[in-house]
Amino acid sequence: MSSGKGIFVVLEGGEGAGKSTQMERLKEWLAKEHPDRDVLFTREPGGSPWADKVRALITSPDCREANGMAMMGLFIAARADHIEKTVLPALRAGKVVICDRYISSTYAIQVMGQEMPELEGLFDAHLALVPAADLTIVIEVNPEVTMERVASRGEQSHFDARDAGFHARVRDGYRKFIEKSGWKAEFVDGNRSRDEVWLDVQKAVTSVL
Repeated sequence: MSSGKGIFVVLEGGEGAGKSTQMERLKEWLAKEHPDRDVLFTREPGGSPWADKVRALITSPDCREANGMAMMGLFIAARADHIEKTVLPALRAGKVVICDRYISSTYAIQVMGQEMPELEGLFDAHLALVPAADLTIVIEVNPEVTMERVASRGEQSHFDARDAGFHARVRDGYRKFIEKSGWKAEFVDGNRSRDEVWLDVQKAVTSVL
């Protein structure tokens, strides 16, 4: 699907990758260094009023027992609304859209992380209907580092409370998604300091502005 004339950047990574920190740095940097660019920051799941309601359900304890297909259906529904109401209007207006997570997370977590290859067909049909990102930045972190960082945060969601094997499959799932989609991507070593990671994120975003 065509995304219009704007620029669509996605920031990805498993739990504990430091995406939130890098998103905040991007906001500050773009406002200071590129004040002429109209930038929209958004996130998935969520990013539109209705999709935010679906996000609340996805992250609630009520979803702990939902099966893989049901969960993927929720993510697909939220994304469809987010794309229609938020992403495409911004891209058609020529804005830079920077999204915290996108369809790549659905593949990495639902299909690969949860070891549900039977969802590949549903995922592929969904992939054909969404706008491609102009750049996907994936912050990669070793599973052991992920576990340490998640534990240090205290309270965990049902996505956080997984073993190292799950986090390793998610990390590898992002690479498999890029191979499957053929989208442009930059992989950043997230095991380093926040400042070192930031330099690579900044360089990647600069390449598409």
